[in-house]
Amino acid sequence: MSSRNVFYFAAAWLAFNWIQAAWLPLDPDEAYYLLYAARLDWGYFDHPPMTAFFIRAGQAVFPGAFGARFFFPVLQLVAFGLLRRLAGSPTDRAGLLFFFALLAAMPFFHVFGFIATPDSPLLFFTAAYLWALDGMLRHNNWKFALLLAATMAGLLYSKYHGLLVIGFSLLPYWRKILDPKWVSAGLIALALYMPHLNWQYRHDFISIRYHLLGGRDDLYELKYTLNYLLNQFLVFSPLLFPFIIRAVYHSVKAGTKGIEAGCRWMIIGFWAFFLYSTGKGHVEPQWTAALTPAIVLILWNRYRPPNQGSALVRKMALAGFVLLMIARIGLMLHLPGVKNPLEKWDWIAPVDSIAGNTPVVFQNSYRSPAQFTFQTGKKAYTLTDLYYRPSQFDLWGDERDLQNRSVWIIGQGDWRVRGAREIKPPLNTFRIKKVDSLQVARQVKLEFSIPDATYRPGDTLHLPVKLTNPYPFDIYPDRGDMPLSLWIIFDVPRDHGAIRMLEVQPERKTWPSGAGVELSATAVIPSRMSGEYRVSMGIAMGDLPPGYNSSAAKIVIAH
Repeated sequence: MSSRNVFYFAAAWLAFNWIQAAWLPLDPDEAYYLLYAARLDWGYFDHPPMTAFFIRAGQAVFPGAFGARFFFPVLQLVAFGLLRRLAGSPTDRAGLLFFFALLAAMPFFHVFGFIATPDSPLLFFTAAYLWALDGMLRHNNWKFALLLAATMAGLLYSKYHGLLVIGFSLLPYWRKILDPKWVSAGLIALALYMPHLNWQYRHDFISIRYHLLGGRDDLYELKYTLNYLLNQFLVFSPLLFPFIIRAVYHSVKAGTKGIEAGCRWMIIGFWAFFLYSTGKGHVEPQWTAALTPAIVLILWNRYRPPNQGSALVRKMALAGFVLLMIARIGLMLHLPGVKNPLEKWDWIAPVDSIAGNTPVVFQNSYRSPAQFTFQTGKKAYTLTDLYYRPSQFDLWGDERDLQNRSVWIIGQGDWRVRGAREIKPPLNTFRIKKVDSLQVARQVKLEFSIPDATYRPGDTLHLPVKLTNPYPFDIYPDRGDMPLSLWIIFDVPRDHGAIRMLEVQPERKTWPSGAGVELSATAVIPSRMSGEYRVSMGIAMGDLPPGYNSSAAKIVIAH
């Protein structure tokens, strides 16, 4: 009877996830990973590629959106099986009901049970990693050493958050650093991760530099911390959250060993790390999604039948499950007046009707060009400036296809430019303008140095600049109605950059392909600035803000 119950639960869960995978439209992020999957090869290991790998594998079985999502429900079901083994493979009716209720009450297991985004494989590999770690703690043999290495590599290939999973969960076992099998597991995982590290090396550690050095921290606001705490309360089930806190506290007080110690340190470490991160800006709710398997195990170990409180926790879990299922079914029913977060595609038809066969270039978006390409089959492009983070589009370099061509610029709603028209499809606002003879400069490199001196607001900076055009064509900065210009960027908290246009001498009508051009630039330091700033240079296209085309230097501005 117990095996039959397990089968019924697994079949029903898998079937419902597949139904939603086929029924609901793609999330904009999924469209991006769909595009990434189509180009996946050993040369594109910048973003951890596990999501793209499973998308590509699924589309080999089924076409379209369902194929893209096909394997993610399967991954989750395997993760459930591994967690059940970590829970001791309960077979009695009370134990099975309690364990299944815990799984079904976790919001992240619902959200990432069918959506093809990085948190889906991250959850799978977290469960697999905890299972391999438990086996290593129990048996300490080469079989589990190899499994531990493979799951650690899988975590890192799923999402960079996998590093936090590994780091925090291994803290209570730090003495294992002297054990040859544990050391070998780490070295094998590192070897498996070498393709990505090799990509980072060949591309100057671009994504690592962005995450560690490239962010421009916001000034602290209390709302960041309050939103983070509220989101954690919501995303780990409001009905269960008090029991989660109590279970973690009990685990700390009791000093439990084994895999529970790793889960405990992982939960506390994640929450503390991202609580600290609120001092630098907003923290997305899903950044702690990897905690879900550990939280299920902590709750199981503390409240499993016949432990005190198990009946109440089971009731809260089942109530949470019912609420989550109502929400999921509501997404499929298209209820009037209820916004579906996945239905963000209505803007494509009006933009496509205006653009026709002319290429479209989106400002500051990796989702929109991916959605447009998926829906219309037409290749779309993006332009990234200092107010937006780099994406895969910046690395592919497809903008070279647009040199000297007429294009439609699809700007954000706050783009103020003459001759632009505004369209307001549901959930979006765009300002669009057709430009002729586009000159691309995203990959043009600017090198400069700041002379040693004492600077004050209003002083004029005299900067030697070397401009290098890596494209296989000449660039004509004054051509067309979106001419190129050079800017200096002072990175400032909250404002994300105080910028000033550079006066450049000598004037160059051409930036030759493959050549370095020596220039002399001047700029006035903005008023009301004092302290230490990171200074960069960028190239702007027409009325759009400049992007980053240089590395950063430091400048100290006195009062």
